[in-house]
Amino acid sequence: MKQYLNMTLIIEDNRGIIVKKKIILGLGVIILLLVTFLAGCVKPTEYMVSMRDGVKLATDVYVPNKYTQPHGAILIRTPYNKDGLILLGMDWAKSGWPTVGQDMRGRFASEGINTVFRNEQTDGPDTQTHQASPANISRSQPRICTNMRCTPAENSEKT
Repeated sequence: MKQYLNMTLIIEDNRGIIVKKKIILGLGVIILLLVTFLAGCVKPTEYMVSMRDGVKLATDVYVPNKYTQPHGAILIRTPYNKDGLILLGMDWAKSGWPTVGQDMRGRFASEGINTVFRNEQTDGPDTQTHQASPANISRSQPRICTNMRCTPAENSEKT
């Protein structure tokens, strides 16, 4: 087995001298680390969620891989790029919490004009009633926890 783990690397240094270096590849260790690292990996599904005026907002949905007790979901609407929420969404989904991250109107991957929170009173409820909404992905529990980054959280709640 030792012969499969040892490998000789032949390189040429800056003076043109060929140097042989032995590299020990712990192939089994590398594979084990990769499997451990990727176990339970949650990848977001991206949607373009239509608002009542036809503007589409870029939305990432993180769904837990394993079945958990039905409970609410987490909705994060941000003007700071939903792609920055990947680790947070994956972590919460691994913990059993369905998570939705969304770029606000006119920001990053979302369509429309950035109206600086003027459409939040309609965009928040429209997001919650969409097929990719937290209520629909949280396995029949309509409870939604909103987490806003520097935006008024009350504007994303249903009226």
